[in-house]
Amino acid sequence: MPPTIVHAAVGALTGAAILGDDFDEWALIAVLLFSIFPDIDSFVALWIPGMHRTLLHNIWVVIIPATILFYFTRIRGTDFFERHN
Repeated sequence: MPPTIVHAAVGALTGAAILGDDFDEWALIAVLLFSIFPDIDSFVALWIPGMHRTLLHNIWVVIIPATILFYFTRIRGTDFFERHN
């Protein structure tokens, strides 16, 4: 697995490529936080052996985006990817 800095760099480059001119400092902060979030479990592994790449790399990576998409498409009723100009 690549180190956390590589996760953050790839996330930032992907965000810049997708968002283009809309990639501002808030988008950069969001991309960096979401790209390094799964690696937080390495701190938990200091107290509970075997938790690195177990706690946050599996189920949460699926549940969090699925919940966000469910909220915007079913509950709120708007398109999550709709661009508001």
